[in-house]
Amino acid sequence: MEDMGKHTEMDKDAEFIRELIVEGTKEGLDAARAAGKRLGPLQR
Repeated sequence: MEDMGKHTEMDKDAEFIRELIVEGTKEGLDAARAAGKRLGPLQR
């Protein structure tokens, strides 16, 4: 049963880290858009 608590705690940590990454990515994309950068695949 002790392993179950460790897994739950690790799951929470992983979810928290994922949220930080998502937040940072969104902020970076917003900053790039604000600076007038073109995002996405090249238009051919």
